[in-house]
Amino acid sequence: MYIAQAKLVMEVGEVRQLTVDIESTFSPTVGWRIEGAEILASLGDGKLKALSVGEATVTVIVEADGREVSDSVQVEVVPAKGDS
Repeated sequence: MYIAQAKLVMEVGEVRQLTVDIESTFSPTVGWRIEGAEILASLGDGKLKALSVGEATVTVIVEADGREVSDSVQVEVVPAKGDS
């Protein structure tokens, strides 16, 4: 299991869907954790909204086939184009 994006750059106000590639014969349970909640908001199911300029870490935790694995991605949020 891994997050398809290695690093993301988003603009304030942008919404983006993260993609997780999972190889499992069972239905996995997927959870998300954000370090930097003042920078990014989770809209559920891997969808993120950039709130303010800064950096955050998003971690996905997958439970499947009797084991738990995780992967993280760094997200840099920059000012929206046209913002001073």
